[in-house]
Amino acid sequence: MVNEGSDGMRLVFLSLALLFLAAADVKAQLARDDAFHARYHLDKVVMVGRHHVRSGVISKTERRITPHQWHQWTVGDGNLTERGAMLEQQMGVFYRLWTMQEGLYGEASAPVVGQTRLYANSMPRTVETARSFAAGFSPDHAMEADYDKSVKFGSMSPVFNDVSTKVTPKILAKANAEVEDGCAPDGFVAAVAQLEEDAAVMARVLDLQNSPACQLHDTCSFLFTNPQVFLRQKIMPRITAGLIYLAQMASGNLILQYYDMPESRGSIFGHPVTLSDLCSIGRVKDSWCFLSMGFPTIGRDVAHNLLIRLRDEMEDPTVRLSYLVGHDSNMAALAGALELEKYVLESTPEEKTPLGGKMTFEIWKDADDNAFVALNYVYQNVDQIMEMTPLSLEVPPMVHPLCLKELKPNADGLYPLSDFMAFLGQAIAEYDDLDSYRQGDVNLDRRVDMLDVVDVVNHLLGNTWRTFVQEVADDNGDGSIDLEDASAIMQLVARGQSSLPE
Repeated sequence: MVNEGSDGMRLVFLSLALLFLAAADVKAQLARDDAFHARYHLDKVVMVGRHHVRSGVISKTERRITPHQWHQWTVGDGNLTERGAMLEQQMGVFYRLWTMQEGLYGEASAPVVGQTRLYANSMPRTVETARSFAAGFSPDHAMEADYDKSVKFGSMSPVFNDVSTKVTPKILAKANAEVEDGCAPDGFVAAVAQLEEDAAVMARVLDLQNSPACQLHDTCSFLFTNPQVFLRQKIMPRITAGLIYLAQMASGNLILQYYDMPESRGSIFGHPVTLSDLCSIGRVKDSWCFLSMGFPTIGRDVAHNLLIRLRDEMEDPTVRLSYLVGHDSNMAALAGALELEKYVLESTPEEKTPLGGKMTFEIWKDADDNAFVALNYVYQNVDQIMEMTPLSLEVPPMVHPLCLKELKPNADGLYPLSDFMAFLGQAIAEYDDLDSYRQGDVNLDRRVDMLDVVDVVNHLLGNTWRTFVQEVADDNGDGSIDLEDASAIMQLVARGQSSLPE
């Protein structure tokens, strides 16, 4: 909770932070060698992150799908736990040491409060996460964690709100096409079927077969039937497929419970669990979230305000480090909006949006003052979370490079800042025209290629597959779809018009 009663706990965190700082070797390097530092210096850092470990919120339905008692939390539903606060503080310690080593604040020996901004969603767990980060990042000087006070505390603020704001048949068709394409080569249905296999691991850990729900012949297994993309105005986008929503809720709560019970490490409800088991359990929630929001059209809708805030933070010359604290839904939507290449994070049961993880945008400048951007996902692995490992430059968190599909990096893996900001501006601008489509893009996968031609031919044969939008297929606008339309699309492909317009 956010209240004055947490001052005592913060003093404990402050003492721990000072101990970690004293023990750290500030000469250690992190993923950048001397040759890189001879060419570049760090100019700015912007982070978008997820809150750290919180308490679970267990529904009546979840209590019925296991004969076991769920973990008894020491804080209210959905609030940051004491362990979560300490783990986030350790991340703050690490970023303090790293930015000091890189000279981010110039000649200052510590982060400068006036050149640092922490902004969180208006929820207790996100605000407390920002405050815990501040305790580790700036233990010598009070650093405020700001949030939108114009909305009721405990509700979603506009920057982090994760609901659909635009829902039309064309947007739904584009979303379906993007999800199908993103699940290639096997497709969306196969991806959901894989999650059903992961959920079987979770069912074993829950003892679902012996649960009250199963005894009443209600729920004895997690079946993900008839998978679909579900979009409704002012509702968070989601994947519907039988019991997948219940399964992803149980998945998230099991991981939270595991993290808050280090004394029973290696087991859940008395069942031995390996890292592979944990990844199967975590994947149910994590992939569900990513399938729901991790693609361009839905991502650019849901993350529109977050993209604007990210752009503003990137362009603010007065701030050296910005940290925006949100939720897993924000991270998934941002990844989709930026069209990141597929990635899988190692040594964590949440392979896309881990608790406490931060998408870090580093701005580096060369000797000629040319600016570049590096993208990394920074997070603590399962061992560091369970063991509360003090972080330092010698014992850093995990760092996973992120790549953009639409931009080309230089030899050092950096993207020209001007290119990135132009792409970011385009992603923001596309919000106003999300339901548009490109001529010839019959399946709305944001490309004009032979798959579109095949879709037209299959339609003529009565065998339409994938997403098929008739008004796009009618290339000449004569009210009917025929081989002339297929030929026209083939000509577009031959001319190389295979991407979205400028």
